Amino acid sequence: MVEQMMRLVIILYLILPFNNLEGQTLNPNTFGFCTTNAFLFTDGLSDDWINSVKDLNPKVLRFPGGNEGNFYHINGKGYGFNLKEVALLKDSPLKERMIKLEEIIERKQIDRNFLSDFIKLSHHLNTKVIIVANVLTGTVEETISLITAFKEENIEIVGVELGCELYASVFRKQVPNPEAYIDLITPFYNEIRLHFPSIKLGVVAAPYGGNTRHQKWNSVVSNFESDGVIVHLYPKINQYNISSVGEKELNQIDEYIDNQLKHELKYYRNLYNKEIWVTEWNIGLSKPLANTIVQGVLVSKMLLEFNLNRVELATFHNLLAKEFMFSMINPSWSGEVGEFQKRVSYYVFKQLSSLFQSPMTIEKNLDIYTLKQDNKLKAQVSYSSPFKQIDYNSKTAVNIMSILGNKLNCGFGINYYSREGNQYNLLTEIPCEFHSGQGEKIVDFNYSINMYSY
Repeated sequence: MVEQMMRLVIILYLILPFNNLEGQTLNPNTFGFCTTNAFLFTDGLSDDWINSVKDLNPKVLRFPGGNEGNFYHINGKGYGFNLKEVALLKDSPLKERMIKLEEIIERKQIDRNFLSDFIKLSHHLNTKVIIVANVLTGTVEETISLITAFKEENIEIVGVELGCELYASVFRKQVPNPEAYIDLITPFYNEIRLHFPSIKLGVVAAPYGGNTRHQKWNSVVSNFESDGVIVHLYPKINQYNISSVGEKELNQIDEYIDNQLKHELKYYRNLYNKEIWVTEWNIGLSKPLANTIVQGVLVSKMLLEFNLNRVELATFHNLLAKEFMFSMINPSWSGEVGEFQKRVSYYVFKQLSSLFQSPMTIEKNLDIYTLKQDNKLKAQVSYSSPFKQIDYNSKTAVNIMSILGNKLNCGFGINYYSREGNQYNLLTEIPCEFHSGQGEKIVDFNYSINMYSY
Protein backbone atom coordinates (compact mmCIF):
# COMPACT_ATOMS: atom_id res chain seq x y z
CA MET A 1 0.00 0.00 0.00
CA VAL A 2 2.74 2.45 0.96
CA GLU A 3 4.82 1.60 -2.11
CA GLN A 4 1.81 2.11 -4.39
CA MET A 5 1.10 5.43 -2.72
CA MET A 6 4.65 6.70 -2.90
CA ARG A 7 5.74 5.87 -6.46
CA LEU A 8 6.83 9.38 -7.12
CA VAL A 9 10.60 9.78 -7.33
CA ILE A 10 12.12 10.17 -10.76
CA ILE A 11 15.83 9.40 -10.84
CA LEU A 12 17.65 10.17 -14.06
CA TYR A 13 21.27 9.28 -14.82
CA LEU A 14 22.36 11.41 -17.75
CA ILE A 15 25.55 11.63 -19.81
CA LEU A 16 26.84 12.50 -23.33
CA PRO A 17 25.36 11.08 -26.58
CA PHE A 18 26.50 7.96 -28.40
CA ASN A 19 25.51 6.24 -31.66
CA ASN A 20 24.22 2.79 -32.70
CA LEU A 21 20.95 3.19 -30.86
CA GLU A 22 18.82 0.20 -29.93
CA GLY A 23 15.25 0.17 -28.63
CA GLN A 24 12.59 2.83 -29.12
CA THR A 25 14.26 6.20 -29.78
CA LEU A 26 13.14 9.30 -27.89
CA ASN A 27 11.45 11.58 -30.41
CA PRO A 28 12.32 15.30 -30.04
CA ASN A 29 9.03 16.20 -31.75
CA THR A 30 7.18 14.95 -28.67
CA PHE A 31 8.79 17.72 -26.62
CA GLY A 32 6.46 20.49 -27.76
CA PHE A 33 3.96 23.01 -26.43
CA CYS A 34 0.76 24.75 -27.50
CA THR A 35 0.87 28.56 -27.54
CA THR A 36 -2.92 28.91 -27.33
CA ASN A 37 -3.82 32.50 -26.27
CA ALA A 38 -0.32 33.07 -24.88
CA PHE A 39 0.26 36.32 -26.74
CA LEU A 40 -2.87 37.90 -25.33
CA PHE A 41 -1.31 37.67 -21.87
CA THR A 42 2.25 38.63 -22.77
CA ASP A 43 1.38 41.71 -24.83
CA GLY A 44 2.94 44.84 -23.39
CA LEU A 45 5.00 42.93 -20.81
CA SER A 46 8.72 42.16 -20.76
CA ASP A 47 10.25 39.20 -22.58
CA ASP A 48 11.33 37.45 -19.36
CA TRP A 49 8.90 34.65 -20.10
CA ILE A 50 10.67 33.91 -23.40
CA ASN A 51 13.91 33.27 -21.52
CA SER A 52 12.02 30.96 -19.17
CA VAL A 53 10.72 28.95 -22.11
CA LYS A 54 14.19 28.96 -23.67
CA ASP A 55 15.44 27.11 -20.59
CA LEU A 56 13.14 24.23 -21.59
CA ASN A 57 14.63 24.05 -25.11
CA PRO A 58 11.33 22.99 -26.75
CA LYS A 59 11.43 21.45 -30.21
CA VAL A 60 7.92 22.21 -31.52
CA LEU A 61 5.36 24.96 -30.89
CA ARG A 62 1.70 24.91 -31.96
CA PHE A 63 -0.01 27.92 -33.53
CA PRO A 64 -2.48 29.59 -33.35
CA GLY A 65 -4.29 27.49 -30.77
CA GLY A 66 -6.93 24.90 -30.02
CA ASN A 67 -10.62 25.56 -30.59
CA GLU A 68 -9.85 29.24 -30.91
CA GLY A 69 -7.79 28.28 -33.96
CA ASN A 70 -11.08 27.53 -35.71
CA PHE A 71 -11.66 31.30 -35.71
CA TYR A 72 -8.15 32.56 -36.45
CA HIS A 73 -7.68 34.97 -39.37
CA ILE A 74 -4.21 35.96 -40.50
CA ASN A 75 -5.23 39.48 -41.56
CA GLY A 76 -7.04 40.45 -38.36
CA LYS A 77 -5.93 42.05 -35.10
CA GLY A 78 -4.53 39.73 -32.47
CA TYR A 79 -5.91 36.35 -33.44
CA GLY A 80 -8.24 37.93 -35.99
CA PHE A 81 -11.45 36.79 -34.31
CA ASN A 82 -14.75 37.78 -35.91
CA LEU A 83 -17.54 37.91 -33.34
CA LYS A 84 -20.17 37.43 -36.05
CA GLU A 85 -18.68 34.00 -36.66
CA VAL A 86 -18.45 33.29 -32.94
CA ALA A 87 -22.12 34.21 -32.57
CA LEU A 88 -23.04 31.22 -34.75
CA LEU A 89 -21.86 28.89 -31.99
CA LYS A 90 -24.44 27.62 -29.57
CA ASP A 91 -24.14 28.99 -26.04
CA SER A 92 -21.12 27.35 -24.46
CA PRO A 93 -17.96 28.03 -22.44
CA LEU A 94 -16.07 28.31 -25.73
CA LYS A 95 -18.40 31.04 -26.98
CA GLU A 96 -18.08 32.97 -23.73
CA ARG A 97 -14.30 32.61 -23.76
CA MET A 98 -14.01 33.80 -27.36
CA ILE A 99 -16.03 36.92 -26.58
CA LYS A 100 -13.82 37.67 -23.56
CA LEU A 101 -10.65 37.14 -25.57
CA GLU A 102 -11.83 39.56 -28.24
CA GLU A 103 -12.65 42.09 -25.52
CA ILE A 104 -9.04 41.85 -24.32
CA ILE A 105 -7.77 42.47 -27.86
CA GLU A 106 -9.98 45.56 -28.17
CA ARG A 107 -9.18 46.85 -24.68
CA LYS A 108 -5.43 46.58 -25.30
CA GLN A 109 -5.88 48.22 -28.70
CA ILE A 110 -3.77 45.52 -30.34
CA ASP A 111 -3.26 46.40 -34.00
CA ARG A 112 -1.00 43.57 -35.20
CA ASN A 113 -1.62 39.90 -35.85
CA PHE A 114 -0.08 37.59 -33.26
CA LEU A 115 1.63 35.66 -36.04
CA SER A 116 4.47 38.18 -35.66
CA ASP A 117 4.74 37.39 -31.93
CA PHE A 118 4.86 33.68 -32.63
CA ILE A 119 7.57 34.08 -35.27
CA LYS A 120 9.64 36.10 -32.80
CA LEU A 121 9.22 33.39 -30.16
CA SER A 122 10.06 30.60 -32.60
CA HIS A 123 13.24 32.34 -33.73
CA HIS A 124 14.33 32.91 -30.11
CA LEU A 125 13.81 29.23 -29.32
CA ASN A 126 14.79 27.76 -32.70
CA THR A 127 11.62 25.66 -32.84
CA LYS A 128 9.55 23.99 -35.51
CA VAL A 129 5.81 24.70 -35.85
CA ILE A 130 2.64 22.63 -36.05
CA ILE A 131 -0.12 24.73 -37.67
CA VAL A 132 -3.82 24.51 -36.88
CA ALA A 133 -5.60 25.39 -40.11
CA ASN A 134 -8.88 27.29 -39.76
CA VAL A 135 -11.03 25.07 -41.94
CA LEU A 136 -14.24 26.13 -40.14
CA THR A 137 -14.45 29.89 -40.70
CA GLY A 138 -11.26 30.55 -42.68
CA THR A 139 -10.36 30.24 -46.34
CA VAL A 140 -7.89 28.08 -48.19
CA GLU A 141 -6.04 31.24 -49.23
CA GLU A 142 -5.55 32.23 -45.57
CA THR A 143 -4.00 28.87 -44.75
CA ILE A 144 -1.73 29.04 -47.79
CA SER A 145 -0.64 32.53 -46.68
CA LEU A 146 0.08 31.26 -43.16
CA ILE A 147 2.20 28.38 -44.46
CA THR A 148 4.01 30.78 -46.79
CA ALA A 149 4.76 33.15 -43.90
CA PHE A 150 6.51 30.38 -41.97
CA LYS A 151 8.35 29.24 -45.07
CA GLU A 152 9.66 32.76 -45.66
CA GLU A 153 10.88 32.89 -42.05
CA ASN A 154 12.68 29.53 -42.46
CA ILE A 155 10.59 27.96 -39.69
CA GLU A 156 10.20 24.25 -40.29
CA ILE A 157 6.58 23.06 -40.49
CA VAL A 158 6.21 19.58 -39.01
CA GLY A 159 2.55 19.37 -40.02
CA VAL A 160 -0.79 21.06 -40.55
CA GLU A 161 -3.84 20.10 -38.50
CA LEU A 162 -7.01 20.23 -40.56
CA GLY A 163 -9.13 21.83 -37.85
CA CYS A 164 -9.41 21.31 -34.10
CA GLU A 165 -11.97 19.14 -32.27
CA LEU A 166 -14.64 19.71 -34.92
CA TYR A 167 -16.46 16.59 -33.74
CA ALA A 168 -17.45 18.49 -30.57
CA SER A 169 -21.09 19.35 -29.94
CA VAL A 170 -20.33 23.08 -29.89
CA PHE A 171 -19.65 22.86 -33.65
CA ARG A 172 -22.67 20.66 -34.41
CA LYS A 173 -24.44 23.32 -36.50
CA GLN A 174 -21.46 23.83 -38.78
CA VAL A 175 -20.23 20.21 -38.74
CA PRO A 176 -23.25 17.94 -38.21
CA ASN A 177 -21.46 14.71 -39.15
CA PRO A 178 -18.07 13.32 -40.25
CA GLU A 179 -19.08 13.60 -43.90
CA ALA A 180 -19.49 17.35 -43.42
CA TYR A 181 -16.01 17.46 -41.89
CA ILE A 182 -14.58 15.69 -44.93
CA ASP A 183 -16.32 18.23 -47.20
CA LEU A 184 -14.78 21.07 -45.15
CA ILE A 185 -11.21 19.85 -45.26
CA THR A 186 -11.04 18.50 -48.83
CA PRO A 187 -10.30 21.85 -50.56
CA PHE A 188 -7.68 22.66 -47.91
CA TYR A 189 -6.09 19.25 -48.35
CA ASN A 190 -6.00 19.55 -52.15
CA GLU A 191 -4.48 23.03 -52.24
CA ILE A 192 -1.85 22.36 -49.58
CA ARG A 193 -0.86 19.16 -51.35
CA LEU A 194 -0.62 21.07 -54.63
CA HIS A 195 1.51 23.96 -53.35
CA PHE A 196 3.42 22.22 -50.54
CA PRO A 197 3.51 18.48 -51.33
CA SER A 198 6.12 17.70 -48.66
CA ILE A 199 4.10 19.11 -45.73
CA LYS A 200 2.35 16.50 -43.64
CA LEU A 201 -1.40 16.86 -43.05
CA GLY A 202 -3.38 15.54 -40.09
CA VAL A 203 -7.08 14.76 -39.67
CA VAL A 204 -9.09 15.22 -36.48
CA ALA A 205 -9.96 12.06 -34.55
CA ALA A 206 -12.83 11.93 -32.08
CA PRO A 207 -12.26 10.74 -28.50
CA TYR A 208 -12.10 7.02 -27.93
CA GLY A 209 -15.06 5.53 -26.09
CA GLY A 210 -18.62 4.33 -26.26
CA ASN A 211 -20.13 7.44 -27.87
CA THR A 212 -21.72 6.20 -31.12
CA ARG A 213 -21.23 9.58 -32.81
CA HIS A 214 -17.51 9.45 -32.04
CA GLN A 215 -17.28 5.87 -33.26
CA LYS A 216 -18.90 6.81 -36.56
CA TRP A 217 -16.68 9.87 -36.86
CA ASN A 218 -13.52 7.79 -36.48
CA SER A 219 -14.78 5.12 -38.85
CA VAL A 220 -15.48 7.65 -41.62
CA VAL A 221 -12.52 9.99 -41.12
CA SER A 222 -10.00 7.14 -40.90
CA ASN A 223 -10.60 6.48 -44.61
CA PHE A 224 -9.55 10.00 -45.62
CA GLU A 225 -6.03 10.18 -46.99
CA SER A 226 -3.63 11.99 -44.66
CA ASP A 227 -0.29 11.61 -42.92
CA GLY A 228 -1.35 11.93 -39.31
CA VAL A 229 -4.28 11.45 -36.97
CA ILE A 230 -4.80 14.20 -34.37
CA VAL A 231 -5.56 12.96 -30.85
CA HIS A 232 -6.21 14.95 -27.66
CA LEU A 233 -5.69 13.26 -24.30
CA TYR A 234 -6.91 14.62 -20.96
CA PRO A 235 -7.07 11.70 -18.48
CA LYS A 236 -9.57 12.17 -15.68
CA ILE A 237 -7.81 11.73 -12.36
CA ASN A 238 -10.82 12.57 -10.22
CA GLN A 239 -10.39 14.44 -6.96
CA TYR A 240 -12.78 16.81 -5.24
CA ASN A 241 -11.22 17.19 -1.80
CA ILE A 242 -7.81 18.85 -1.88
CA SER A 243 -7.04 17.84 1.70
CA SER A 244 -7.20 14.09 1.00
CA VAL A 245 -5.19 13.63 -2.20
CA GLY A 246 -3.40 10.31 -1.95
CA GLU A 247 -3.40 6.66 -2.93
CA LYS A 248 -6.54 6.83 -5.07
CA GLU A 249 -5.05 9.38 -7.44
CA LEU A 250 -1.77 7.48 -7.77
CA ASN A 251 -3.64 4.26 -8.52
CA GLN A 252 -5.67 6.10 -11.16
CA ILE A 253 -2.47 7.36 -12.78
CA ASP A 254 -0.97 3.86 -12.86
CA GLU A 255 -4.19 2.42 -14.27
CA TYR A 256 -4.30 5.05 -16.98
CA ILE A 257 -0.61 4.74 -17.91
CA ASP A 258 -0.44 0.93 -17.85
CA ASN A 259 -3.78 0.19 -19.51
CA GLN A 260 -5.99 2.93 -20.97
CA LEU A 261 -3.32 5.10 -22.60
CA LYS A 262 -1.69 2.18 -24.40
CA HIS A 263 -5.08 0.84 -25.45
CA GLU A 264 -6.20 4.17 -26.88
CA LEU A 265 -2.99 4.76 -28.82
CA LYS A 266 -3.18 1.24 -30.23
CA TYR A 267 -6.81 1.83 -31.24
CA TYR A 268 -5.97 5.01 -33.19
CA ARG A 269 -2.90 3.49 -34.82
CA ASN A 270 -4.74 0.37 -35.97
CA LEU A 271 -7.88 2.17 -37.18
CA TYR A 272 -6.26 5.16 -38.90
CA ASN A 273 -2.97 3.53 -39.93
CA LYS A 274 -1.29 6.96 -39.74
CA GLU A 275 1.19 8.80 -37.56
CA ILE A 276 -0.22 9.73 -34.14
CA TRP A 277 -0.13 13.44 -33.32
CA VAL A 278 -1.12 14.19 -29.70
CA THR A 279 -1.44 17.94 -30.19
CA GLU A 280 -3.12 18.55 -26.82
CA TRP A 281 -2.51 16.63 -23.62
CA ASN A 282 -2.49 17.24 -19.87
CA ILE A 283 -4.36 16.19 -16.77
CA GLY A 284 -8.13 16.43 -17.22
CA LEU A 285 -10.14 19.24 -15.69
CA SER A 286 -9.46 19.08 -11.95
CA LYS A 287 -9.33 22.14 -9.72
CA PRO A 288 -7.65 20.41 -6.76
CA LEU A 289 -4.99 18.54 -8.77
CA ALA A 290 -3.86 21.27 -11.15
CA ASN A 291 -0.45 22.68 -10.17
CA THR A 292 0.28 19.80 -7.79
CA ILE A 293 2.77 16.94 -7.46
CA VAL A 294 0.02 14.61 -8.77
CA GLN A 295 -0.20 16.54 -12.03
CA GLY A 296 3.59 16.54 -12.27
CA VAL A 297 3.82 12.77 -11.92
CA LEU A 298 1.15 12.21 -14.57
CA VAL A 299 2.77 14.66 -16.99
CA SER A 300 6.25 13.13 -16.67
CA LYS A 301 4.93 9.60 -17.14
CA MET A 302 2.77 10.49 -20.13
CA LEU A 303 5.67 12.12 -21.95
CA LEU A 304 7.83 9.02 -21.54
CA GLU A 305 4.96 6.71 -22.51
CA PHE A 306 4.40 8.67 -25.74
CA ASN A 307 7.92 7.72 -26.72
CA LEU A 308 7.53 4.10 -25.69
CA ASN A 309 4.39 3.90 -27.82
CA ARG A 310 5.87 5.58 -30.91
CA VAL A 311 3.87 8.83 -30.85
CA GLU A 312 5.32 10.93 -33.68
CA LEU A 313 4.32 14.39 -32.42
CA ALA A 314 3.12 15.81 -29.09
CA THR A 315 2.42 19.36 -27.91
CA PHE A 316 1.52 19.91 -24.27
CA HIS A 317 -1.46 22.14 -23.49
CA ASN A 318 -0.62 24.83 -22.50
CA LEU A 319 2.50 26.97 -22.62
CA LEU A 320 1.16 30.17 -21.05
CA ALA A 321 -2.29 31.48 -20.16
CA LYS A 322 -4.11 33.22 -17.34
CA GLU A 323 -5.88 30.21 -15.86
CA PHE A 324 -5.36 27.56 -13.20
CA MET A 325 -5.84 24.19 -14.85
CA PHE A 326 -3.35 23.64 -17.64
CA SER A 327 -0.75 26.37 -18.18
CA MET A 328 2.95 25.92 -17.39
CA ILE A 329 3.47 29.66 -16.96
CA ASN A 330 0.93 32.21 -15.70
CA PRO A 331 0.89 35.97 -15.66
CA SER A 332 1.16 36.88 -12.00
CA TRP A 333 -1.95 37.15 -9.87
CA SER A 334 -2.43 39.50 -6.97
CA GLY A 335 0.08 38.80 -4.21
CA GLU A 336 2.71 37.22 -6.46
CA VAL A 337 6.10 38.78 -7.19
CA GLY A 338 7.15 39.27 -10.80
CA GLU A 339 5.30 39.37 -14.10
CA PHE A 340 5.13 35.60 -14.62
CA GLN A 341 4.91 32.53 -12.41
CA LYS A 342 6.08 29.00 -13.23
CA ARG A 343 3.93 26.03 -12.24
CA VAL A 344 4.65 22.37 -11.42
CA SER A 345 4.43 21.17 -15.03
CA TYR A 346 7.05 23.76 -16.08
CA TYR A 347 9.59 22.28 -13.67
CA VAL A 348 8.77 18.73 -14.77
CA PHE A 349 9.51 19.64 -18.39
CA LYS A 350 12.65 21.48 -17.32
CA GLN A 351 13.83 18.30 -15.61
CA LEU A 352 13.24 16.09 -18.62
CA SER A 353 14.28 18.55 -21.33
CA SER A 354 17.93 17.43 -21.44
CA LEU A 355 16.81 13.94 -22.47
CA PHE A 356 15.47 15.30 -25.76
CA GLN A 357 18.57 17.23 -26.82
CA SER A 358 20.56 14.22 -28.09
CA PRO A 359 19.66 10.66 -29.23
CA MET A 360 18.53 8.23 -26.56
CA THR A 361 16.53 5.03 -26.52
CA ILE A 362 13.87 4.19 -23.95
CA GLU A 363 12.66 0.90 -22.52
CA LYS A 364 10.39 -0.02 -19.62
CA ASN A 365 10.45 -2.98 -17.26
CA LEU A 366 7.55 -3.03 -14.81
CA ASP A 367 7.54 0.52 -13.42
CA ILE A 368 11.10 1.49 -14.31
CA TYR A 369 11.98 3.54 -17.40
CA THR A 370 15.49 2.95 -18.75
CA LEU A 371 17.29 5.19 -21.23
CA LYS A 372 20.37 4.11 -23.16
CA GLN A 373 22.96 5.43 -25.57
CA ASP A 374 25.04 3.01 -27.62
CA ASN A 375 23.24 0.26 -25.69
CA LYS A 376 24.74 1.56 -22.45
CA LEU A 377 22.63 2.62 -19.48
CA LYS A 378 22.58 6.41 -19.25
CA ALA A 379 19.29 7.22 -17.56
CA GLN A 380 16.71 5.51 -15.42
CA VAL A 381 13.30 6.60 -14.20
CA SER A 382 12.06 4.82 -11.10
CA TYR A 383 9.94 5.36 -7.99
CA SER A 384 10.60 4.95 -4.26
CA SER A 385 9.02 5.38 -0.82
CA PRO A 386 9.55 8.43 1.45
CA PHE A 387 12.82 8.78 3.34
CA LYS A 388 14.16 5.69 1.61
CA GLN A 389 17.94 5.80 1.41
CA ILE A 390 19.21 5.06 -2.10
CA ASP A 391 22.81 4.09 -2.89
CA TYR A 392 23.68 5.55 -6.28
CA ASN A 393 27.05 3.74 -6.29
CA SER A 394 28.89 6.80 -7.50
CA LYS A 395 30.70 9.68 -5.83
CA THR A 396 30.01 11.72 -8.95
CA ALA A 397 26.21 11.61 -8.69
CA VAL A 398 24.88 15.16 -8.85
CA ASN A 399 21.32 16.14 -8.09
CA ILE A 400 20.42 18.62 -10.85
CA MET A 401 16.88 19.34 -9.72
CA SER A 402 14.37 18.07 -7.20
CA ILE A 403 10.70 18.97 -7.12
CA LEU A 404 9.82 18.48 -3.50
CA GLY A 405 6.60 18.50 -1.52
CA ASN A 406 5.49 17.25 1.87
CA LYS A 407 2.04 16.41 0.49
CA LEU A 408 0.74 15.17 -2.85
CA ASN A 409 -1.28 18.33 -3.34
CA CYS A 410 1.81 20.49 -2.96
CA GLY A 411 2.37 22.99 -5.78
CA PHE A 412 4.26 26.09 -6.88
CA GLY A 413 2.53 29.36 -6.15
CA ILE A 414 -1.21 29.70 -5.99
CA ASN A 415 -3.67 27.26 -7.49
CA TYR A 416 -7.42 27.45 -7.99
CA TYR A 417 -8.25 27.12 -4.31
CA SER A 418 -5.71 29.52 -2.90
CA ARG A 419 -6.86 32.08 -5.49
CA GLU A 420 -10.28 31.96 -3.87
CA GLY A 421 -8.91 32.29 -0.35
CA ASN A 422 -9.39 28.58 0.38
CA GLN A 423 -7.74 27.34 3.56
CA TYR A 424 -5.42 25.06 1.59
CA ASN A 425 -3.01 27.75 0.49
CA LEU A 426 -0.19 26.12 -1.42
CA LEU A 427 2.17 29.01 -0.81
CA THR A 428 2.34 28.64 2.94
CA GLU A 429 0.68 25.51 4.27
CA ILE A 430 2.24 22.91 1.99
CA PRO A 431 5.30 24.50 0.34
CA CYS A 432 7.66 22.97 -2.20
CA GLU A 433 11.33 23.68 -2.78
CA PHE A 434 14.34 22.85 -4.95
CA HIS A 435 17.77 21.65 -3.90
CA SER A 436 20.97 20.37 -5.44
CA GLY A 437 23.90 18.41 -4.09
CA GLN A 438 26.07 15.34 -4.57
CA GLY A 439 27.11 12.22 -2.73
CA GLU A 440 26.86 8.44 -2.70
CA LYS A 441 23.72 8.25 -0.61
CA ILE A 442 20.68 10.48 -0.93
CA VAL A 443 17.56 10.51 1.20
CA ASP A 444 14.51 11.41 -0.87
CA PHE A 445 12.17 13.89 0.76
CA ASN A 446 8.55 12.77 1.02
CA TYR A 447 6.95 13.38 -2.38
CA SER A 448 9.63 14.30 -4.87
CA ILE A 449 10.60 14.14 -8.52
CA ASN A 450 14.39 14.08 -8.75
CA MET A 451 16.95 14.20 -11.53
CA TYR A 452 20.54 13.00 -11.14
CA SER A 453 23.43 13.29 -13.56
CA TYR A 454 26.70 11.35 -13.79
